[in-house]
Amino acid sequence: MTISSRPLLLLSLALFFLVVPAGSGTASQTGADAVTSDDLFNTGSASFCDVVHISRTGGVCQGEGFTAELEFPNIDLADVLSRNEHLPLSEVTLFLPHVVVVNGETRRNVSLILRWEPATPEFLQMHLAEYLPYWDGRVPYRFIWLAQYEVCTSADCSDSVHANDRGEYLPSDVSDLRDDLAADINFNGVPAAFWNVNVNP
Repeated sequence: MTISSRPLLLLSLALFFLVVPAGSGTASQTGADAVTSDDLFNTGSASFCDVVHISRTGGVCQGEGFTAELEFPNIDLADVLSRNEHLPLSEVTLFLPHVVVVNGETRRNVSLILRWEPATPEFLQMHLAEYLPYWDGRVPYRFIWLAQYEVCTSADCSDSVHANDRGEYLPSDVSDLRDDLAADINFNGVPAAFWNVNVNP
């Protein structure tokens, strides 16, 4: 079924520009060459999670020496709609103790954030009631990661520079993803988010 309403047009345009596969992104830092997460932990992966699993309850990130779980936020639709509130987020922060040497470069004090955030931008959530019938009682969410760490610039790590990085896990990154959890939010046949089914009507 095609929605011909103006809110859907706005949603489609916004998601086309906002929900672009983020990959690993490029780290930004001061006083050193750019550092990307392709090097980080030397896993050969473009992100911290070597394996990502998504289920009806949330996501699991398995990386080098750690496993992190993050449940989807619970959504009380009646509460959100009646109070004109925004859809909730959920996140978890991990402090990884690893000190890793990659190509003669040492990284330390890694802070990794995993976050579930709504795929619908806040400025379009005013139309939420109009989208819901077409979402079949589900709400699309994005699985985002953000990282901060230090790159040592001296042999004893007494000097270092700060680096930031961020990215997004897409349905194509999850090898065992169930079809009913892949959300085609761009309406182009390519899922770009995950369905959160933890919704109270």
